[in-house]
Amino acid sequence: MINRTYENLRNIQTQSLTSQDSQISQSPLSEWGILLGYKSNIKNMVLHQKQKYTFGRGINCDYLFNEKCFNNCKSFVQCSIVHFNISKNKHANFVYITDVSKNGTYLNRKKIGNSENVTINHNDVISINSTDNVCKILENLFLNMVNNALWVFFTYIDIKSSMTKLPIPFKFKHQYVFIKDIGRGSFGNIKLLFDLKNNAKIVTKIIPIRCYLINQTQKTDNCQSILNEIKIIKSMNHPLIVKYIDAIKKINSEFWILMEYVPGGDLFDKIESHGPFNESFAYPIFYQILVAVEFIHENGVTHRDLKPENILLNFINNTFYVKIGDFGFSKVTKSKNLKSIVGTDIYIAPEILKIENGTYDQTFYTNSIDIWSCGILFYICMTKKSPFYQNYKSLLVNVPGIDKIINFKLLQKFPDIKMLVKQMCDIDPLKRIPISLAKESKIFNVYIFVTKIYILFRKKLRKLPKIMVPKLDSVHSLRSKKFFLILTLLLILCIIYIRHLQIKYLKERFTYKFSEIINEAKVVVISKSYCLYSQKAKNAFEKLIHEGILDEQDYKVHDIEYDPHMNEIQNILKDLTGSRTVPAIFLNSKYIGGGSDIESLYKTKNLHSIVQGK
Repeated sequence: MINRTYENLRNIQTQSLTSQDSQISQSPLSEWGILLGYKSNIKNMVLHQKQKYTFGRGINCDYLFNEKCFNNCKSFVQCSIVHFNISKNKHANFVYITDVSKNGTYLNRKKIGNSENVTINHNDVISINSTDNVCKILENLFLNMVNNALWVFFTYIDIKSSMTKLPIPFKFKHQYVFIKDIGRGSFGNIKLLFDLKNNAKIVTKIIPIRCYLINQTQKTDNCQSILNEIKIIKSMNHPLIVKYIDAIKKINSEFWILMEYVPGGDLFDKIESHGPFNESFAYPIFYQILVAVEFIHENGVTHRDLKPENILLNFINNTFYVKIGDFGFSKVTKSKNLKSIVGTDIYIAPEILKIENGTYDQTFYTNSIDIWSCGILFYICMTKKSPFYQNYKSLLVNVPGIDKIINFKLLQKFPDIKMLVKQMCDIDPLKRIPISLAKESKIFNVYIFVTKIYILFRKKLRKLPKIMVPKLDSVHSLRSKKFFLILTLLLILCIIYIRHLQIKYLKERFTYKFSEIINEAKVVVISKSYCLYSQKAKNAFEKLIHEGILDEQDYKVHDIEYDPHMNEIQNILKDLTGSRTVPAIFLNSKYIGGGSDIESLYKTKNLHSIVQGK
């Protein structure tokens, strides 16, 4: 039982606010809290205007839980008509939750207790029917596995507390609310915000302005490099690249860059927890990375810092999609040559390190450094180990030849990816395989996956970029690809035809079964156990039996809740009545009403006269 109760707060005296708190309290924001849904089918809710909100499955609740919020009807039934309330104390200026349910409401995995009032703070987790499985669900949030959970979750965001922890620039003050810190990027902190206007999460990268001495009399800052990053992100309009939203410079202190939120975490975390990857998971990820990098290069930009930490993941329709981010090291290339030393050591191309050591015959490098980084990244995904025999930097200086630098033995069981990594990680940048040819590798001949990408993004783009569509005129066998496509189409047609025959057979079978059901008695009610109106229909007819208007032997209830063929029965019900709604009431094999109609029939006494045949 939580002891942070409302009664314990009565003795708390109002403390004086700092000047910053005073400014916050005078903020014109009418919102005082936000509830963020953990599950994709739990909508976010902004708390404002009212001082009290009710939550439950009752139609009069401010937030209505329906069956879509749960994975099964049993969990939905455990939710009370009014399950809990969230209220704001107008005078003491704190928020508390009241549990009014039968089965319990939980705050941070601890049961509140019936009729108990407990204060809720910034980032507290509210759940229904919680068990220790909550912990497992929260641990798997980056995989979006919470979509398969049986429980409802909210995170409470206290707006005043949020504004105190992270003062928002004036331009964004009335639109965004701070949620929490989520990490660090190159030269900046990453914060998670809530967009009040669009009811969605976003991230902001906060980059402090730093000054550097050029000589004793002159100094410079990093403003130009930050503006360069903003310019690059703003120009990268592609579904596989993190989307730019807005940016602002706080006076002489820092830049704020607002970008879309990608909830699946990054590739580094995925490698740590589930690596090394198998081919079926890794190859679609690799293909998307190549698609995104090719787009970046075609727009005259070199990323220069491709690594797992900068590859974000989004889990949509049981498939991972990548989003490339963190363009802090990126550079627009008006010419094809770059000179500065950048990147993360293990992913840095050898020509960059040779320029640094003065052992390279050129003083510049090209965007092929990104191809090297991709090759090393692919290797690590498949092995979860460093590709180098010894210290990478010393090897490049003393040992020529890629086979003596990278340990390809670990890729023996993946000959195709081994060949591709060899081609991408050639010591000579001029001999590295271009991105366009790397995409044509036979390991990416998975047209079903590429079709998924097309279906996912075609609605978001007026014209699908050519890089998203696999080319059939590749250097590999055109004949084998055509054969694969024809075979796939024939297989799909066969599946469709077999399914058509199956549906036809089932329909005939269950039409006969349905006719038997509705002829079992004078009055037949087709219902579901956990349906509210089904229960009302049963109560109404039981009352008629009690009043002697209907004989008990003339009344039959057919519950389809656990019937394995429930969908087929409801489809036939729709053909006969025009609706799949239950309860469905049949009198002498004729449909007389269903759904919410039962309530009006009973109230107007029409049900009595209909049953008596009047």
